[in-house]
Amino acid sequence: MEDGTLKNIEDIAIGESVKGLTGVNTVLALARPLLNERDLLTFPEYDLLFSSEHCFWVNTEEGERWGTNDFNMYLREVKTHKFYIDGKQHDYGFKENPYIITGEIAYAHITGWKKQNVINLRKEHDPNIQLYQLITDNGHSMIANGYVVAAEACRYDNFNYNNVKWNKKG
Repeated sequence: MEDGTLKNIEDIAIGESVKGLTGVNTVLALARPLLNERDLLTFPEYDLLFSSEHCFWVNTEEGERWGTNDFNMYLREVKTHKFYIDGKQHDYGFKENPYIITGEIAYAHITGWKKQNVINLRKEHDPNIQLYQLITDNGHSMIANGYVVAAEACRYDNFNYNNVKWNKKG
């Protein structure tokens, strides 16, 4: 949360403030999709569960940018997913496509850059698992269990990520 306390994502409400990639972000809306055909992923420490299309801030050979472990699922989400802020419909997805993550890569973390591989848990979980997603302002990101993740990445305010650099924040 903005004040450094921890709160389960399913308990966060519209109007609350969370830390993110570019500072403090206000939660504008909530999304509650089911896992369905997405894969469920985690890191070797099992410190964060996430769906396969979810975007993370990563450090690639081309520099810092958003990345996804499942580009095809990300594209499907971009084509089909809509969300609403103050009753107005918006499209999901970034203006530019995210980096396709394969193998070990450095993920932005509150301790700095954390090199990780992902583990696919799909076969161990039910497709009816409830997912939780925040839609935020100010760069559309949040810190989840220390990792910088996209908060319902969207194009509604044309946020420019080109000059954003991660500085670890506790």
